[in-house]
Amino acid sequence: MLSVTVFFTIVVGLCQATGNFYSPRVHVPNYNIAPIASPSSSCVICDDMELPSMVEKGETCGEPKILAFLDMHCQANAFWTKHKICQYSCYQANRGYEGDVCCDISSSDFDENESPAASHVTANTTRSKNPLKVFLMVGQSNMQGHGIIDKRYGENNLYKNGTLEWLVEHYPDQFSKLKDQSGEWVERRDTWITYNRQAIGDLELEMHQNGNLRPGYGGDPPNSFKEMGPELGFGWTVGDYYNNVDHDEQQILLIKIAWGGRDLMVDYRPPSSGGQVGPYYESMIANALQILSSIEELFPEYASIDEYELTGFVWHQGWNDGCFQNMTEEYEYNLANLIRDVRDDLGVPNLPVSIGVSGFMGYHEDASLERAKQLRLRDDIINAQFAVAEYPEFAGTVASVDTRAFARTKEYSPGDQIYHWMNNCETYWLVGQAMGKAMLELLDTEEEIS
Repeated sequence: MLSVTVFFTIVVGLCQATGNFYSPRVHVPNYNIAPIASPSSSCVICDDMELPSMVEKGETCGEPKILAFLDMHCQANAFWTKHKICQYSCYQANRGYEGDVCCDISSSDFDENESPAASHVTANTTRSKNPLKVFLMVGQSNMQGHGIIDKRYGENNLYKNGTLEWLVEHYPDQFSKLKDQSGEWVERRDTWITYNRQAIGDLELEMHQNGNLRPGYGGDPPNSFKEMGPELGFGWTVGDYYNNVDHDEQQILLIKIAWGGRDLMVDYRPPSSGGQVGPYYESMIANALQILSSIEELFPEYASIDEYELTGFVWHQGWNDGCFQNMTEEYEYNLANLIRDVRDDLGVPNLPVSIGVSGFMGYHEDASLERAKQLRLRDDIINAQFAVAEYPEFAGTVASVDTRAFARTKEYSPGDQIYHWMNNCETYWLVGQAMGKAMLELLDTEEEIS
């Protein structure tokens, strides 16, 4: 067993290696998308129709708070584009919808009595299939996923304990379903996935991997199909639930957006926490909206569905904020604000949120280890993640799941990165599965309430 001194030194070294609050600022791209050219024609009177959530809060398209986010919504959001949300304000911001030539209401020639009354959006209920269910999965390196799929050792070329290949070989009852009869990884055609797969500092609107869910949507660039994260267990759990004898055919999309070594206090800092909004928060929102506006381009089969619903938000993050006490003390406050702001910016007021707590260290009973400062900080992060789920305002819509029981030691794992769950695929599968089950429970509660 490691001594307190050695353990403390290792953890501090890992915090320094993965980045922290004092990291230099990164360049934040301009997320403007080139405006669509309008045909030359006489102007028309454009509406400024608000979202239902905006109407409920008494917000209008022209107020500063909303105007600040038009670049991330006009043209970039399929729902906004379909219903021309804030049509006039978008046009005035040089982000007009295709074909729009809006009359200038400030002109003396404009007759305000001709302006149509503003109203909230009513979704089209006529469809040939169920709307696509979209889950946004966000975090740092453990949401990326660093579970090693295939690693071998010895003269007999045996799979290492904890690789996905080893799990299929030794626990067929649970994991053989991941391979077909020819030994290839199964692709779930009912569950699509996109993954930004970007290096630290790369905040451009990019998505480098998409397709049917299968092992390999994890890791840093350029390690395509070599590592996995919680998306696999989450996707199989949700996919199996929605596509069985008790449910109609249901297509699912997982949008995974994550960068390694990113904290919540600075990198993902939500607007409501004050100070400078985190560049990774801004990029995450912009990336999500960009993908939602490009679903048919990425997945042509979506044309037969033509409607989606943002169904849930999944968060697995916390290592970096557990490196310094100032970050740990603010974590609960920032996490609560993250949930509020993501819901606001994506236009889903009660978006269900499933949080996998930062249980990398597992359960630790040794009193001497508990005295290590870093271990206490890790516990404080976990306590903050559980506390947010108990807020009355989040009742029935936010759940935090314990992951500490899923931690495996180096002896039973293919790697030694404690901050990456020892690179153990069983752990990543179980974390994703637990977050998926918690999400489904929230959705069942939501249906009962509605």
